[in-house]
Amino acid sequence: MPGSVDMHMHLPDKDRVEEFLKYNQAAGVTHLRVMNSVIDQNELKRIFDSEDGVLRPSIHFSHLIRKNNLYTVGQADSLMKGMKETGEGFVKLLSLGNEETFENLSEATKLNDVIFCGHFPVYQKFGLGYMVDMDKVLHSGFRSVEHLGDYFWLQSDNQIEKSKQITKLNEVYNYPTLDWDVKTFNLLYPNGYKERFTYMLLPEEITKKREADYESYIDELGGLEVMKASMEKNQGAFEAKK
Repeated sequence: MPGSVDMHMHLPDKDRVEEFLKYNQAAGVTHLRVMNSVIDQNELKRIFDSEDGVLRPSIHFSHLIRKNNLYTVGQADSLMKGMKETGEGFVKLLSLGNEETFENLSEATKLNDVIFCGHFPVYQKFGLGYMVDMDKVLHSGFRSVEHLGDYFWLQSDNQIEKSKQITKLNEVYNYPTLDWDVKTFNLLYPNGYKERFTYMLLPEEITKKREADYESYIDELGGLEVMKASMEKNQGAFEAKK
């Protein structure tokens, strides 16, 4: 059946997941690529496999990699073989512990024909954020970069043009879902995000809700001064270090 594909989707908790899937189906979304999930994906897959005849969008389950997951060559290879058994369709990089883990996952995914994608690989060391070299990532077999990642830090037109050409040559896809950065790291705090073109086009009822959610988020952190202090303390982690 013809339909849309959501290539960057986060699954909600168990109580809301069926409603979420029905809304997608009603909107004509027939495929969902899971890029994060509140509910355990293996648990959800077991539930779905035990049911028969239930109409839902096709879900492409992922194995999520976080910075506390460090892999040797052998461990990365074992992970890929295990994913084939559990039916996890691809590896999604959420955060990275070190560059060696990225290298080992890259090699293992290529050897086992598993898709590798996610956030641009950045790892923290001594309080600073270190990005894996753009050229290295684009030649690693990484299939898609979410939120544009390292492209923010390209310094010249030549660097941008070179990266564009390699991206096209190696068929690396880019998903400019920038709201993740805006809401998580407050890169446009306090008013910059209001000047974005997409924000200006939103209905007032939605922008009012987002303003209220934003204030609640700040309150949950401990208030405005606490958030500002936290941003200053962690600023080094968001500076590009090669």
